Amino acid sequence: MKKHFLKLCGCALMGMVLITSCSREEISQEPENEAAALDASKLQVLAYLGIETDEKAIINRPPSDLEPSGGYLIGDYFISNDEMDIYSNELEELISSSKNQSSTSKSVQASTQKAFASTARIKLPRKGKRTIKIGFNNLGPSSLNNTILRGLQQAAQRYNNLNLNKIKFQVIPLEERDGFRRLRLGKIDTYVINDVDFSIVPRGSFADAFARFPVNGNPGRIIGFNPNAAAFTQQEAMILLMHEIGHTIGMAHSDFRTRRSCTGNTVPFRNPLGDLAGVRFVDGVRHIPGTDDTGNFTNSLMRACGFFAFNGFTGEDKRAFRRLYSNVGFP
Repeated sequence: MKKHFLKLCGCALMGMVLITSCSREEISQEPENEAAALDASKLQVLAYLGIETDEKAIINRPPSDLEPSGGYLIGDYFISNDEMDIYSNELEELISSSKNQSSTSKSVQASTQKAFASTARIKLPRKGKRTIKIGFNNLGPSSLNNTILRGLQQAAQRYNNLNLNKIKFQVIPLEERDGFRRLRLGKIDTYVINDVDFSIVPRGSFADAFARFPVNGNPGRIIGFNPNAAAFTQQEAMILLMHEIGHTIGMAHSDFRTRRSCTGNTVPFRNPLGDLAGVRFVDGVRHIPGTDDTGNFTNSLMRACGFFAFNGFTGEDKRAFRRLYSNVGFP
């Protein structure tokens, strides 16, 4: 298959990180978040970042260890209050410096079109392999149970078994507070938690887990498990984490243009970004040579839905990951 990975566009500041969700089945739970109403200036910031608010509830999120300033959840996307201030100032500077546009919307559009672009593939050393350090909480409310922990260890081993030329994975046990501290200091790359306070997974979500995509050449920082997924078998936990780890190193859904695995739809969405439309900083996808290029491919662990049907990586998955991380330069 021609797998795809994300192409991100960033302005000068890229503190806000992406989140994507993946689900096995519907999990019933009443939402308890507080709805929020944003003023026009904040809505303009969301439009500037490409976050669409039509028909999406805006949920206020209180401060937490992960997001000390609190913020807002819009669909699958989160922006902290600190980030809102940063991007608001950036937008004001952009508007004031624009000389050739007749309106604010044209200024914003021109800026995003001219922004620097890079792929979401993580940075690689010229010699040897980069070790991706995945931390997990083994003590405290957000700790992983033994079954999910074994699934995580197996998932990392499955990636290492691919013998990727430029990356390998290491799983590290951490206490809760120490885990967030090490994440902030860059001592670990990705932190896997049981999201008991729903700081990552929206309360009432059907998603089994949420993962963040790479930013600034580093893997996605968080994989959050829906607490209702605690009853997963070890095999299910392994498959889910293999999928989510794929997102943290830049792999998009194999059927991102149709989400065929979820609905049976085979007609490409009008927006060429498919299910990536509206995701912060994403302005395109880059095809992996030698793989399917339709964006409608379902024989993959990276398809949007139903990936629990697989026992591990398919042949197409192996080819895609090996090509993606075979060399410092993209093949």
